[in-house]
Amino acid sequence: GVYIDCDVVMVNPVLDLSTKKQDSTGKLIPVFGEETSYSLSNGFIMSPPNNNFLKRLYWEYQHYDQSLGFGTFSVINDWAMWRKHPSEVHVVKKRMYRPNAHEAGYLFNCLIDWRKQYVVHLNHKMFKKWFNTKNHALTLDEVATANSTLGEISRYVLWGDYHPRRQDCTSDRPIQNV
Repeated sequence: GVYIDCDVVMVNPVLDLSTKKQDSTGKLIPVFGEETSYSLSNGFIMSPPNNNFLKRLYWEYQHYDQSLGFGTFSVINDWAMWRKHPSEVHVVKKRMYRPNAHEAGYLFNCLIDWRKQYVVHLNHKMFKKWFNTKNHALTLDEVATANSTLGEISRYVLWGDYHPRRQDCTSDRPIQNV
């Protein structure tokens, strides 16, 4: 099965990830992305049914304490569980779920090379910060001409080509690797 947040976009096939790793008994294991050096992303998860790793995470949620904050249980606990049971989960580094929450500005202000990613988190919570409006919805013209990573990904998803739709929108900024 697959879980995917509503603001995560698949930009490359992920099916091969689900068949790459097995545990010591030959069973397939779930796939998570490493978000930071101390957290796993749970915005995109692929897993075979009845997986032990996900059962462990579910059990941990039974002890959720709101005073610790949701992030502790949501992503840091997942990372700690992976470190404790590394053979039970396949963690994809750098090519899944980047830019992460701390790097969200790259989506709006920079051009980064996202084309080798499996999935990209568009981080809808950051739209207010970067667009300085309460409920900004991108227009097709903005998507067609935006000189940003968000613009490129949006064009790729909508039209299959990440280049600006108008000739007069060109970039003199170098593409940065995340």
